[in-house]
Amino acid sequence: NLYGVDASELRKTANGSKSRAPAYSLAYKLVAKSGGRYLSIFDGTTEYRIGETLHQAAQRDHNGGYYVYRTMSDAYHADLPRAVALPRGQDVDWVVMEVRIGGKRVAYESGKRAISELTPVREVPNTEVWHEEY
Repeated sequence: NLYGVDASELRKTANGSKSRAPAYSLAYKLVAKSGGRYLSIFDGTTEYRIGETLHQAAQRDHNGGYYVYRTMSDAYHADLPRAVALPRGQDVDWVVMEVRIGGKRVAYESGKRAISELTPVREVPNTEVWHEEY
């Protein structure tokens, strides 16, 4: 009523629509930062750009998807395999990114999740990660 919309027309439109908008939520991802770019720690080539959505089918048994965590702290302290393409070093730092996630999700006992759709939102300052821990 506030905007002059007929409530009965609105109900017809809502009830007649079979499609639903995808459910999105926020999560956190540990990435390598090198030369101002955000890259996959694991393959060293996948680039994460703020606002750009990436898609990869999430599959069980670590066979696909982008790996994220529910909290900043969990992402920062993630158990990573020893062999990674971009270890921390002179020109590489590891940072936590806040990401919008959607699509299929596969949960692992470690707390890690594989997801099918990922959009980087921002780099999380270390002070926010540390604040969350305490």
